[in-house]
Amino acid sequence: MFIALGWAAMTVYLIGHAYMSWSVSYLRSRYYLLNLIGALGFVVSSAAIASWQSVAVNAFWAAISLLSLLNITLERDSPLSAERITAPIFLVAFIGVAWSLINRDLGFSILGWGGTLLYCFGYVLFTAKSIRRKRFLIYNTLAANFLIPVYILQDNWPAFGMSVAWSAVSTYGFWKLTQQEHRAS
Repeated sequence: MFIALGWAAMTVYLIGHAYMSWSVSYLRSRYYLLNLIGALGFVVSSAAIASWQSVAVNAFWAAISLLSLLNITLERDSPLSAERITAPIFLVAFIGVAWSLINRDLGFSILGWGGTLLYCFGYVLFTAKSIRRKRFLIYNTLAANFLIPVYILQDNWPAFGMSVAWSAVSTYGFWKLTQQEHRAS
C-alpha cells in the first residue's frame, strides 16, 4: 500500500513540476496544490520505509506549499540569498562525494542531505521570488541527482524514479526557458 502511495505521489509531483517547468505561464496556486498533494503522499510512503531524506524534503516541501497556498511567503528582500544558502549546501555535497570514497553509505547519506537542503532552500527562495525559474530548475536538477544514490541504497524506488524523472523534467524545462529567452531577444 505504501509503495503504491509513493508511486501515486510521484505522479502528482511530476505533473506539477512539468506544468511549472514547461508552461510559458502557469498558475502558482495550481503548482503549489499539486506539490502539497505529492509531498504529503511521499511523507507517508517514505516514513513507512524509514527513508528520512525523503521524509525531510517532502515534509518541508508540503509546509512551504501550504504556506504559499495561504499566501504566506518570505518577503523578497529577506536576508536569505541564493549565495548564502547554496554555498554551504554545495560544500556538504562535496564532502559527501569525498567521504563516499572512504565509506560509501555514509558519504552518499551526506550527499543526500545536501540534496535535501538544496531542494528545500531552493523551494523557499523560489516561493519568495528571490530566484527565477531557471535557477530553481538548476537547483532541482542538482538536488535530484544528489539524492539518487541514497534512494538506491534505501530501496526507495518511487523516490528514485521521481528523482530521475525530476532531473529530466528540470533539465528540459531549463533548456526550454533558455530557448524562449533566445527567441525573445
